[in-house]
Amino acid sequence: MKTQYKIQLLFAATLFSACSGNVVSSNTTTETEKKLNIVELTQEQINTMNIQSAMPEKMNLAYSIETNGMLELPPQNKATLSAIISGRVKNILVIQGDYVKKGQLLASLENPDFLKMQQDYLTAKNDVSYFEKEYERAKILREKEINSEKSFAKTETDLKDAQVRYNGLKAQLELIGINLKQLESGEFTSAVPVRSPIDGYVRTVEINLGQYINPSDALFEIVDNEHLHLSLNVFEKDIAKIRKGQNVHFYTSSNPDDVLKGTVFAVGKAFEKDLKAIKVYADIADGRDYLIPGMYVNGHIELDSNMTYVLPKEALIEDAGIWYVFSPSENNKLSFEKIQVQPGASEGNKTEVIFLDSKDSQREFVIKGAYYLNAELNKEAE
Repeated sequence: MKTQYKIQLLFAATLFSACSGNVVSSNTTTETEKKLNIVELTQEQINTMNIQSAMPEKMNLAYSIETNGMLELPPQNKATLSAIISGRVKNILVIQGDYVKKGQLLASLENPDFLKMQQDYLTAKNDVSYFEKEYERAKILREKEINSEKSFAKTETDLKDAQVRYNGLKAQLELIGINLKQLESGEFTSAVPVRSPIDGYVRTVEINLGQYINPSDALFEIVDNEHLHLSLNVFEKDIAKIRKGQNVHFYTSSNPDDVLKGTVFAVGKAFEKDLKAIKVYADIADGRDYLIPGMYVNGHIELDSNMTYVLPKEALIEDAGIWYVFSPSENNKLSFEKIQVQPGASEGNKTEVIFLDSKDSQREFVIKGAYYLNAELNKEAE
């Protein structure tokens, strides 16, 4: 009986020892797996790989309509300058890209006919002065019945003819930009000024020195980019969802990382048959110097609000169908942990990141160089 009891005790002890051994083995495996997700670098490696970290941003990746379009200016904020009268280009005072103010001199044209028009104007002005005196004298004589009704009527007609000619020449000279006060003081000009009708930038210069210009020829194009706006194409199936005041996020193909904001201010009423879409117009809330008319954009028009955490696309690494990000250790900035996440919606170069542990949203993550960290981690695992 005692022998049987000892055997039972020995079996129990053996079983307990085996179970304890399994627990130690399990803990060791967990620690090993954790170590496999950590990569340590030197400061020199971090500098070489240009590893950069930042907190995740909060961004509104709402349910939205994807769209595209281009940057446009309203007609009143762009101007194409043509010659009012023919002439030869005397000088050009601006180049492409220059900022000009309304009324600023851009160039001047010269033509001998300009001098004759000024002479004719001064002659007409003198004629008006002469015929006004003649009219007053004839009027007095007529009141005294010294001259005939026919003679008085002739003087009155001569005055009106002189006034018509004077006013016509005056309007022509004002139209082509001649300073009449200077002219009336005896200062003639052989050149007609070409001035900017708006504030803005010189987009094109279509003339050369000495070139003969006709009234139909374009000289300059001026654009006022302060009133730049979005012209977006919304397809037929989404037209009913669009209204004024909706938020827009957009980016250009040349700067996909720079996601800008706008607001819908008008919805077109004409259907674009070729595109099967309508035009939706949006103001730009935060402009950039690189935005210019005619530039193509991609964007989203928000329908619902959804604030979420986002990281640059290059921060996310796919490995065997699972997505990860790297986070620097709080205590050791040379150590980086590989953390599993779920990617969500994307806009431009930003991607929604869904953290498996909500506390991870308060950590910094590698936004540049994650690919190199993953390669280094895989190298260590080999």
